[in-house]
Amino acid sequence: MRKRSMRRKKARRMRRIKRIFVAAIILLVVFAAGRTSFVQGFLNHWNVKSEATLTAEGYPESLVQLYEKNEEARQFVLDYKKNGNNEQPIDISSDVTDGKIPLFLQWDERWGYRTYGDNFLADNNTYIDQYYLAEPALSIYIENGEKKYLFDTGYSDVYLQNAAKLGIDLEQLDAVIISHGHNDHTGGLAFYPKTKHEPLLIAHPGIMEAKKADGLSISLPVSEAYLQERFVFRLTKKPLWLDEQLVFLGEIPRVNDFENKKPVGEHCLTDGWHDDYVLDDSALVYKQKDGIYIITGCSHAGICNIAEYAKRVTGCSVIKSIIGGLHLFSGRSQQTSATADYLKQNVEGNIYPCNCTNLAAKFALHAQLPVQEVGVGLTLEW
Repeated sequence: MRKRSMRRKKARRMRRIKRIFVAAIILLVVFAAGRTSFVQGFLNHWNVKSEATLTAEGYPESLVQLYEKNEEARQFVLDYKKNGNNEQPIDISSDVTDGKIPLFLQWDERWGYRTYGDNFLADNNTYIDQYYLAEPALSIYIENGEKKYLFDTGYSDVYLQNAAKLGIDLEQLDAVIISHGHNDHTGGLAFYPKTKHEPLLIAHPGIMEAKKADGLSISLPVSEAYLQERFVFRLTKKPLWLDEQLVFLGEIPRVNDFENKKPVGEHCLTDGWHDDYVLDDSALVYKQKDGIYIITGCSHAGICNIAEYAKRVTGCSVIKSIIGGLHLFSGRSQQTSATADYLKQNVEGNIYPCNCTNLAAKFALHAQLPVQEVGVGLTLEW
């Protein structure tokens, strides 16, 4: 009886092994014969697409690689078909945490997303894998509805070359606005072409003064006659509204005790050369329903002075963002510390310091409020 019982147990065990073995063979045959469909069915169950599927569906190789390597970016990649040719702004508010936009969203322009309205045509920096030209200068292209403006022209013709790469037609401008007369903001005027449509040239009248530093000219590099052949002048010390939302501030009152304490070279007046406190320094302010956005050249007047005057001119006390040069070159100076405190208390969103703002100052500011990187090709929509 014992031997018979053992034989029965052994037979049952062998039948189980055979069933398992047969099932395994069937599974392997199915897997070998229809590997792609099997794997894709498994991946679809977990809402993950294979590289082959993404490629077959027409996703660019760069997006396929991003999908493979970055789990956080997968939904962003899958939305490509929906948003790739969409001219409307994409709402990324849910992706922003602590005022910071994920890196892969900052790079969306590379993959056909068009979410912005303004472009940096010249700055000290460029971004990785974006092949524009940089120089120690500033130029910003601005669109507001049908209106097109250029804020500063950089030091050379770099802004024209970058505009061409970005597909921006600078011969259709409504106005060129100059922040101040230094040649790293006006040098590009020497390369601006004559056009059938003469845009306005908006600036403080002080941009026409001769300026020098350390014995070298830092003046506007062209004559008034040259400019009059290309532009219609609107030189003013008073605020000038360019349209219903955008205003040129004119001469900035210096009201605080920690900014603009040192001259920047000299300027030539009717009675000779004098220390230059750059009274021609100005800025633009864009007014929206939610607040104001400040665009600066170098902030020789002091960014806090500019911000206070922007509030006064626009009648709005809410500052949403600031972009441009801040003229800060130390992380430990009294001016940088006081500026950081002021901006922390008065700016609700990101700031974008560039041009004449060094790394130490950016670090000091970032300790108090969100600072974003700036480079040629940066685009923003407000």
